[in-house]
Amino acid sequence: MHYGRYGGDANDPNLQDLFLGYPELIRGYEPGSFSANECGPGATVNDPCPVFDKLIGSRIAVVNAELRTPLLGFFGIIPSRSFPPIENAIFYDAGVAWNSSQKAYFLGGPREPARSYGDSIRLNVFGYAIAQVSYVHALDRPRHWMWEFSLIPGF
Repeated sequence: MHYGRYGGDANDPNLQDLFLGYPELIRGYEPGSFSANECGPGATVNDPCPVFDKLIGSRIAVVNAELRTPLLGFFGIIPSRSFPPIENAIFYDAGVAWNSSQKAYFLGGPREPARSYGDSIRLNVFGYAIAQVSYVHALDRPRHWMWEFSLIPGF
């Protein structure tokens, strides 16, 4: 997926930057999962944080690969009509955020991708949302393995 703003006002400070770290884009990089220790020794709130800042830009590109297996439900490994469908997913996520002044690595710029892989268990919540619990290995963070819970909008 690619999403971006182009043109003269693409980097206008009145427009909110796009963020790559939402669980529906790349797992393991949620805004609330970062600590000051990941930004470097002695970092404060106003200091730049390269680990977090690389997730922000006016353009983003994301690649996701998943291998899903139904665990419970009508077609599950354990067939059951009384339980809602639950599935397991092994995944790999990668994405890069950039703007017109700092281009992505594939365009010859310095912005490197954020990558993660892991395992998720998903449950469809009445067609309204997908509840997901993931065990994520964020490849580009000092804190590698973590648990992540998310509610992703349904279709």
